[in-house]
Amino acid sequence: MPFKFCCECGREHREESESPFCIPCEASFDEDDSFDEDYYIEQRENELAERAAMCKCGAWQFAKDGTVIHVADCCCGAE
Repeated sequence: MPFKFCCECGREHREESESPFCIPCEASFDEDDSFDEDYYIEQRENELAERAAMCKCGAWQFAKDGTVIHVADCCCGAE
């Protein structure tokens, strides 16, 4: 299973569920609290796009379809 990024803290995690959060962040939410999953996904996409735009070493790149891909360890400080 590929890694996913938590929409709350940004940590990479392997998780079988469809939740956009890692287990610790998801546990911190009260069950009565509702979250807008689309908002968090959009925020994460914006953060990744900003990294790709600032990256000078090529570790963060834009794919042909406009998505952001992480191809190597970043050495220029864009992370």
